[in-house]
Amino acid sequence: MVIHFKSVIDPSVSFHNISYNQMLLALYPDIIKKAFAEYEKRLFEQTLQNEMEKKAAEWDGVIDAVQDSSSRRERLEKRLIYLKDYLQKYDGVSEQIYNSFSKEITEIEEELGKLGG
Repeated sequence: MVIHFKSVIDPSVSFHNISYNQMLLALYPDIIKKAFAEYEKRLFEQTLQNEMEKKAAEWDGVIDAVQDSSSRRERLEKRLIYLKDYLQKYDGVSEQIYNSFSKEITEIEEELGKLGG
């Protein structure tokens, strides 16, 4: 069974063997175009929001890394000050303690150099 429709908008258009979507578009072009425009707008807004959320997550990671680095740097600097003060205050420390602290001071200074200071 073949159904023949004539377009409400353009009577010269025949709807012989066309899909339902094509028929709707021909019958209601303005409504369909508006619906697709709104859909496209929502899709674009959602895509933008997704990108912004990704960037925010990346920046959260960067901020966390900087804070971790800062707190690590602070801990190392405090330890370095403690070790140097200890060695200055107690001249008569054993050679073993002196060597251990000196080695740790060198390691801390190297790590601080790697952290950018």
